[in-house]
Amino acid sequence: MRQYVFTAKGIYERILPPVDHDFAQRVGKFESVEAMREGIRKWLEAKREAYSREEMVNRIIDQVIRRNDFELPPGLVELTFQWFWEDYQKENKEPEDADQIREKYLPAIVRYLKWRRIWNAIAQAEGFTVTDEDIQAEIDKAISERPQEEKRIRARYKDPERLESFRNTLLEEKVIQFLIDHAKIKEFKVDVS
Repeated sequence: MRQYVFTAKGIYERILPPVDHDFAQRVGKFESVEAMREGIRKWLEAKREAYSREEMVNRIIDQVIRRNDFELPPGLVELTFQWFWEDYQKENKEPEDADQIREKYLPAIVRYLKWRRIWNAIAQAEGFTVTDEDIQAEIDKAISERPQEEKRIRARYKDPERLESFRNTLLEEKVIQFLIDHAKIKEFKVDVS
């Protein structure tokens, strides 16, 4: 039987601050502990709602792709993978095998390309557009949510490429909302207690 000898270099105890009025003000500028708890509850509820919506949207997108499946030009898929691969290599310093990365991410790339073509076709068929007023409304909304970042938000959308990307995102959102409005959705409550 082997024996090991360990030397403890220190014993630590995590001491948490008391949850009181001062703590509530430091954490989020809340007026009271009750207000802090209510703020946290609302934040968690908003996160849960956002997650639920994202799951629903992904299921709708998958269903739309399944019902309208088509073959993509192999050159388009390959070109998109190459762009992805270049970005992937810039972000990840560890060398990886392109074939393994292709196997792992190609289904998501194909899904993205198919969905992009489908939502563009829906937007065109339904006559959806994004106006300058739509863009300004979203910028104003972002500023109202984060007033301390107003300059950065406004600067971001002065760049023509970012503005065009934002316009496409808003157009895609219009298509998604259209699909949600016309989908047969079954809602059910889940007890999380």
